[in-house]
Amino acid sequence: MHTAIFRAALLIAGLTVSSVASAGFSLSDGFLPDSNPNSNNQWTAGGYDASGAATSFTPFTSTIPNFAGTPVDVYTHSVSVEGNPSFPAGLYNTSNSPFVNGTTQFAPHETALNPADGGFSGVFRFAVPTTGLYDLTAAFRSIDTRITNDEADGVEVFIRLNSIDLATSSYLLNPALITTVGGTISFLTSSLSLTQGQTVDFVVGPRANFNFDGTGVSANFVSALTVPEPASLSIAALGMAGFGAWSLRKSRRNKRLANGDSAE
Repeated sequence: MHTAIFRAALLIAGLTVSSVASAGFSLSDGFLPDSNPNSNNQWTAGGYDASGAATSFTPFTSTIPNFAGTPVDVYTHSVSVEGNPSFPAGLYNTSNSPFVNGTTQFAPHETALNPADGGFSGVFRFAVPTTGLYDLTAAFRSIDTRITNDEADGVEVFIRLNSIDLATSSYLLNPALITTVGGTISFLTSSLSLTQGQTVDFVVGPRANFNFDGTGVSANFVSALTVPEPASLSIAALGMAGFGAWSLRKSRRNKRLANGDSAE
């Protein structure tokens, strides 16, 4: 079939002819201290209350760029008179180099969460921008060397996929524990079907003790293909069926002409 004819068939079907392009949504690219949520990158930093329900998510409203003169930017619910953040909090090392703050060790451009006492979790939430298929790579990593001392007992991490209305949710990564220095839990999936308006939460929660719970979080969504809506598929089917009938009639007419018959 000629390319021009095929393009015409797609236009009859009501579809736009375009090349497929991928789009990436990296958590570290979406961490801007003056923009939460980051409307260009779909990420919001916040926390769950003690219920841990997706509906209890509250975005952080305060920011501290270059906290205490360090390259670390902080998102939090509130800031004390002394300039210290409350917890839970989101953190980001803006430097191209590793940064060590006491016993907390950040990789270059690493995003992190620190939960709070009483069951309050830190959360990075991704809002799905377009219905389609996504590849997701993610990891959680302990960044505090004190995680194994007598005052600490590690963190619980998970990834949760929420419905558009937040009424239902399911785990992409089931709750898992990190209890060792540098302990890492990775997650990888491809062709994950997501709908515009859904959210995906990357969660770091405390256990009995929330001390020394700093946890690096990395996540990157790559969208490679848009999934047509059912109505579009129906229109496409009708359009292609119509094109098929027209093509068949044209083929029969050309055959009659080749045999010397008159065209009807």
